[in-house]
Amino acid sequence: MKYMSYFNMTQLNQDAFAENICRNVEHGNGYFIDIGAAHPIIINNTYMLEKKRGWNGLSFDIGDKHTHKCEDLGGDIDAYKERWESCRDTKIIIGDATKLDYRKIFKENNVPKVIEYLSMDLEPKEVTLEALKLIPFDEYQFKVITYETDEKRGDNCVAPSREIFEKYGYTLYASVRGQDDFWVKKDLIDCEIYERIKQGFLRKYGQGNSILHDK
Repeated sequence: MKYMSYFNMTQLNQDAFAENICRNVEHGNGYFIDIGAAHPIIINNTYMLEKKRGWNGLSFDIGDKHTHKCEDLGGDIDAYKERWESCRDTKIIIGDATKLDYRKIFKENNVPKVIEYLSMDLEPKEVTLEALKLIPFDEYQFKVITYETDEKRGDNCVAPSREIFEKYGYTLYASVRGQDDFWVKKDLIDCEIYERIKQGFLRKYGQGNSILHDK
C-alpha cells in the first residue's frame, strides 16, 4: 500500500498525510478547512486534496502584502481573490484569522460537523495560536489536523496549542521537523490504516528533529 501522494504541493506532506488517513473517504466526499492558505497552489496544504481527490472546503487568508508567494500583488485584496478564483474551485474567505467568527461562517457555509482535515499555518506562530482558540471544537470535529507550531523558532506556543487539542480528544501523531504537529481523532478514522502509516513514519521523517509521539 502506498502511503504518500505522488502529487502534492506542501512542505511536509501535510496533504498526503490527510489523504492517506482519509483514504477510505470516497472521491468527492472529503471536506477541509485551511486557515492561512496563502497562495492557492504553491506550498498549499489543500490544493492537491481539491484537485486530485475532489474535496470541497473553505480556505482563509488575510490576503495582505505579506501573504506568502503573493507579495507581487502588493496587498491588493481584489487581485488576491482573483488569483485564488482563477486556480481553485473552493471558496476563499479573506480576513484576519484572529477576528473571524468561525462558528457563524461554518454554519453559513453548511460545513459538515465531521470534517476530514484542518490545516492551520499562520505567521507568526502567536497568530496561529490565537486563531486556534476561536475554532468551535465543541461543535465541529476533524479527522486530521496539521498545525504549524514553528517550534524551531521558539516553543512558547507548543504547550498551549497541545492543551487545546488534547482537551478535545485529539491524539498527537507526530511533530515534524520542528515545524508542524500532526494530530488525529482516533474515533473518527480507520485505525488499521493509521497503524500502517505509523510504521512508515521513521522511513519518511527519520532525519532531523521529527518525533513520532503516538508509538
